[in-house]
Amino acid sequence: MKLVPARYRKEQALTQPAPWIPPVDNLLKDSTDGSALGSLLHFYCPQLLSLDDVRLKENMSLADRLYNLQLIQDFCKDNLNSCCHFSLEDMLYTSSTIKV
Repeated sequence: MKLVPARYRKEQALTQPAPWIPPVDNLLKDSTDGSALGSLLHFYCPQLLSLDDVRLKENMSLADRLYNLQLIQDFCKDNLNSCCHFSLEDMLYTSSTIKV
């Protein structure tokens, strides 16, 4: 029996585009939407938090931001012995209340 190399159409060979992960320039400002922290948690624990679950957008709505922050709180509760002691409001509005 002769093995024949598989031929793929060009469309089948294309992979998904890389997700947009926001850069972290200012820790207080850039952590309020949860996308950077969610991406970081996925990087270290991909089996516990899928990157598809994290909302990664350049322009995040309030609902998207709350979703990511709730996802982080649930991750901490389930996997890190409830180490997140901040409320959603604390994480969401931190950058506007703390002056550095």
